[in-house]
Amino acid sequence: MIRYLIKNRIISPLLTFLTLVFGIYATSMLNIQFMPTFEPDVLSVQIHWPGASSKELYETVIKPIQNEIKHIPNLITIEGRANTGYASISAEFKSGVNLDDKMDDLKTHIESLSLPKDIEEIKYIKPILKEDIMGLILHGPALLDQIRYYALATEESLLNRQIDDIRMHGLSDQTLNINISLDHLTAMRMSVGDIANLIHQQSNDQTIGELLTNRINIYLKSSGEITQPSDLNDITIKPKYQDSVIRLRQFATTSLDNDPESPMLYYNGKPAVTLHVNRFNKNGGHLLNQITEVKEWLKTKATIFPKIIQIKTYSEQWKMIYDRISILIKNGLAGFICILILLNIFFFRRLAIWVAFGIPISISTALFILYLSGGSINFLSTFALIMCLGIIVDDTIVISEQAFSNLQNKMAPFSAVHQAVTFMLKPIFASSLTTICAFIPLLVIDGLFGQILFSIPFVVICVILGSIIECFVILPHHLYHSFLKQGNTPITQKRRRIDQFIHLIQFQYLKSFLNQLLDHKIFSLISVSAIIIVPFFALSQGLPRFEFFPSPPPNILLIKTLFYPGISSELSKHYLFDVDSKIMALNSQLGYPIKDTIIGVSSKDPYARGNKGAYDPRSSYILLDTVDIDKRKISNEAIYDAIRAIIPTSDIVESQQITAIGTGPPNSDLQILLQGQDPTHLKLAANALKTQLKNYSGVDNIMDNFPYGMEEYVINIKPEAQFFGFTNEDISTQLKYMVRGKKIQDYASMRKNVDVDVRLDKKEISYIEQIEQLPIITPQGQIVSLGTVADIQVEQSFNNYNSYNGALSVLVSAQVNREVNNSSMLIQALKKDVFPNIANQYGIQFNLDEQSKYGKEALEEIKFGVVIGLFLIYAILAWSSNSFVWPFIMMLVIPFGLAGAIIGHILLGYDMTLMSIFGMFGLTGIVINNAIILQHRFQQIVKEHPNRPRKEQVIEATCQRFRSIILTTLTTIVGLVPLILETSLSARFLIPMAISISFGLLVANILLILVLPILMNVRIYKNKTQKIDYS
Repeated sequence: MIRYLIKNRIISPLLTFLTLVFGIYATSMLNIQFMPTFEPDVLSVQIHWPGASSKELYETVIKPIQNEIKHIPNLITIEGRANTGYASISAEFKSGVNLDDKMDDLKTHIESLSLPKDIEEIKYIKPILKEDIMGLILHGPALLDQIRYYALATEESLLNRQIDDIRMHGLSDQTLNINISLDHLTAMRMSVGDIANLIHQQSNDQTIGELLTNRINIYLKSSGEITQPSDLNDITIKPKYQDSVIRLRQFATTSLDNDPESPMLYYNGKPAVTLHVNRFNKNGGHLLNQITEVKEWLKTKATIFPKIIQIKTYSEQWKMIYDRISILIKNGLAGFICILILLNIFFFRRLAIWVAFGIPISISTALFILYLSGGSINFLSTFALIMCLGIIVDDTIVISEQAFSNLQNKMAPFSAVHQAVTFMLKPIFASSLTTICAFIPLLVIDGLFGQILFSIPFVVICVILGSIIECFVILPHHLYHSFLKQGNTPITQKRRRIDQFIHLIQFQYLKSFLNQLLDHKIFSLISVSAIIIVPFFALSQGLPRFEFFPSPPPNILLIKTLFYPGISSELSKHYLFDVDSKIMALNSQLGYPIKDTIIGVSSKDPYARGNKGAYDPRSSYILLDTVDIDKRKISNEAIYDAIRAIIPTSDIVESQQITAIGTGPPNSDLQILLQGQDPTHLKLAANALKTQLKNYSGVDNIMDNFPYGMEEYVINIKPEAQFFGFTNEDISTQLKYMVRGKKIQDYASMRKNVDVDVRLDKKEISYIEQIEQLPIITPQGQIVSLGTVADIQVEQSFNNYNSYNGALSVLVSAQVNREVNNSSMLIQALKKDVFPNIANQYGIQFNLDEQSKYGKEALEEIKFGVVIGLFLIYAILAWSSNSFVWPFIMMLVIPFGLAGAIIGHILLGYDMTLMSIFGMFGLTGIVINNAIILQHRFQQIVKEHPNRPRKEQVIEATCQRFRSIILTTLTTIVGLVPLILETSLSARFLIPMAISISFGLLVANILLILVLPILMNVRIYKNKTQKIDYS
């Protein structure tokens, strides 16, 4: 078969052409995105109970549900959050479970509970992750209602263009309120609910029936439909205790009001609406296609928008994705050129080109497999391809070097190639399998980070498979053809000098060095042991530091502001406008890193996920859209510091946080849970912890998720209420409708449904004295004041209640400046010096489950993967060497590589990260390869020259394999050097992986040449007389 492949002139060029065509096709079809597709194993339940306090929701909804569902199999964590009128529960399950089945389990358990009947809606949600592509701002001197029309039209138009998702901010929901005064309510002697029922009967559009004729169908309807607010004014009702009918305008006013719980956005001081264009992370449309559709729509918007409404783009995340992937591609091309230059030094040009040509062939194969498996081109998969640049050519180098050596030893071209391919078949398969086995454990990591990082080992394995195909199917004919051509080409003087110099190093200087080394085995081994021990000792002392998964610096910054209870939205807006003006004045001093700012008043974080996105009317923000981090001279941290210095202190602000909106998995530097039974003690403990955190350098944005709320009116029904025939439900229902209104129907307005509510005029309820005078209608139609049948107390409330795995919890979070401090070391200091005192003083417990929760899961999986990987590598080495002893000797090179990886991080000043660990996994498989090649050649020499002294056999094997060892090492390192030297902050979080592989491979192969010959020269005896057979 090999003979046929070498001589056949069709198969090799045809496969080369087809592979490249398939690779180009796959590249055009693969979706481009920043992070790989991932899907958290999380389900959420949302409960809407208008009017209920956060405490009431926590006690009567959150706690019962958590107690009921905690026994569902494979449930890991339950998080609950109760706000006024709204509660949510998030349930996370073990990776790999069927979420549809778990959704059914949740429904079954929750529906078995007797929850309060006033709950309006329970939603069961399987979260859909979305990837921000870009944002659109609609702004100008127009009124918000004018912008509303064009914003809704824009949303509809873009969705019709196959855009995955549009999220709109700044348009408040509207309600058509029928406001009844206290005087009219008293005069009519009817509750709000009763009046609402009468209005509903007169305004509801109902189908009466159907008449069939022999020609057409006739539908009969009663006409009472509301199509505009003025339709309400002439509705007539007959009060229960009055003889005549009255029109609605006689006892109520109508008003189209914006929902006070909806955000208001401002751009350049004017109302604005933003539309976030999103792509679904899973099964979403092609990014390029969606961007093209938006751009085409923007070209036509001038014909449909009036001049008073302007539209512009912001937060163009797709550009960031392209820029950052372009950085990696640029480094990849630089690495490829470096490899080609290096190969030209060791081989003649034609041979060097065909060896390097294995890179595009293997990458094309990998891309086609990636396309067939539903993968994508993203930051991590692109990095995996770059990481493989040097690995790809390892196999081709080994075969080419052996064939080239055969040619230099006067073999015929065909014999030289055939002997090289045949001779290297087993060791190359073994070395490729060890690399694959080193990455296989990374494929089976469970959890969120396992899903995200899956693409790295998967792409590497695909590339190795492509390399094997190229090495044994495509390369042999190209080698043979190159050798035939080279035979007719005279060797240049420059080429002859290079070959002589390499031969001089290989067979003279190295041989002399190895002789000296083998004569001083003990000293050599002690020296090598010291080289290994020192880096591991430094690591045990915290050098280099460990930072689990630092994310690339994003371009969207957010100043989150939480105002004290009772602060009006107008006062909040005035404060935010003042801060915004100061930021824009600062912008020029900083070199204009800020492109745009958007103010969100009474608005939740637009980028918040899950429960963190719950509405809080006291929260507002200023969004800063900045120049790409690599195109400005100032870092995010410097912008944070500059803004903090100019933000004025204010008595209306409870807390403020300046943060960045990243892409990828949830990742906060510090997340400390405090758990206990007493909410007051928990709050005091959280405050004490926040105070302590301020004493540590580099810790910013310290806050908790348990703010104080507004004062609550607690109404307790008196026993006297029964005398009037009241039940608790009667009074609570009347109060609910007076305060929150009763919906009677809705009508379509500007592509949205508007609720029609009947309620007591808001002006009538301002102070507690007025609340005590609210009229309550008895079953007999009498009127009594609320104060007659109930006691009213004022209590300080908390804005929301949070729970974690059934326990009342407070989460204290903070950001850590990695240039100044380290979160892992900070946690250790807090455990020792802070946690015990606070826990004893307030009777609470600390829980660090949320601190790098996904990181802990990933590290546990990695520990298990290490054992599996090493076992698989040992099995392959045992098969390759036909020995149980040799694998242990060859695997000694692994700690050499790990020591080199640690040294690299220390020398270049990088923290170790999860990417460093991934690099070490890859390194484990790569460093074994040269040990396999060296050991295989040693075995062959022992067979060919069994009577030669062992020392000569060892030296000869090492010298013969020196060129391939050095060349495979240098090509891998040179391929990664451009990335290691990359100054872009966007690529910084990937560089530790390249450092692990480059420095680990360099140190490991240097020590391999020093140590393995010594170990091969050691005679191992069985029972002190019988030597173990190395062959």
